[in-house]
Amino acid sequence: MCLERDLRTYLQFYKRPELKQTSYDTILRTAENMIIPFLGSSETSKITSFDVIEVMNKLRYEKNYSYYSLKRTRDLLNSFYEFAVSEKLAERNVIETVHCKNTEASSKKIPLFFTLNEIKRFSAAALEQKTNGEYARFYGPLMLVYLHTGCRLGELLALKREEDFDKKSRKIVIHSDIEQISRIGADGERKGGCKIIHQESPKTKSSNRTLYLNDTSLNILNYYYSESKIRNCEYLIPPFKKGNLSASPSSVQSTFTAICNKAGISKHKGIHTLRHTFATHLFKNGVDIKTVSALMGHASVRITYDIYCHIIEEELPDVVGILDEVFS
Repeated sequence: MCLERDLRTYLQFYKRPELKQTSYDTILRTAENMIIPFLGSSETSKITSFDVIEVMNKLRYEKNYSYYSLKRTRDLLNSFYEFAVSEKLAERNVIETVHCKNTEASSKKIPLFFTLNEIKRFSAAALEQKTNGEYARFYGPLMLVYLHTGCRLGELLALKREEDFDKKSRKIVIHSDIEQISRIGADGERKGGCKIIHQESPKTKSSNRTLYLNDTSLNILNYYYSESKIRNCEYLIPPFKKGNLSASPSSVQSTFTAICNKAGISKHKGIHTLRHTFATHLFKNGVDIKTVSALMGHASVRITYDIYCHIIEEELPDVVGILDEVFS
């Protein structure tokens, strides 16, 4: 049997039932983009460790995939071969001797964020209005809520109008998530196109949180609240086109790109830059790491530190300088 057939069978009947739709979509993409094109036509039982290492090297040095993509590929192959051995499709797990070393650790990529000047330009473009007083881009103001709360995009779009937004108490409650994934049929195969799913649990347990709103976020969410009522939508952020259950993540992403172009900002890697900007400027203004981690909904403070350690370390000289005033 060829690896592609065996791997697809494994994914459909053994992995799909135990995974969230988003997780299954991710490993299916991994299989289709990083494994099947290189090893799919080979017999499962005849693939060697050297064959896998050759593919991993190709992915790393020719395709320039990140360590995390390589690790995901290695982990999927490892779990598949454990299954293959148990089902006698292969004599041994050839992935056991294949290691995936993180060579990026010493040169970890620093998350991109907007400077104060860029934030000013971005905000002006996000709130741009037409001559009739309407916003030039329906999701433009939403960008500032993202910037002022540090929420993940799916968390914002999953907010229910009456359940999760408390105008009087100036807060939103995060407890669910919206994702846009591939359409997958009953056979576990991709069918083309995308669909939007509402997940009742967010990314991690720590992602369940209550966030209090500043004036900017409160005013903008009041605007979307009114729009949502007019459109008879259960979500706080309604879709631009009537008839959809929720706003489309891809539409919001497109709005972000358009606003960056309008503001003359080119150094970004998608809308998640706003989340990094939120955290970075909190650190630069002296907010402690535990508070930032809680606001971001990270699973642990360690995750927050690993991402933003460069910012924290930059502020250390100023922190020590405070002692001159405290101890004098």
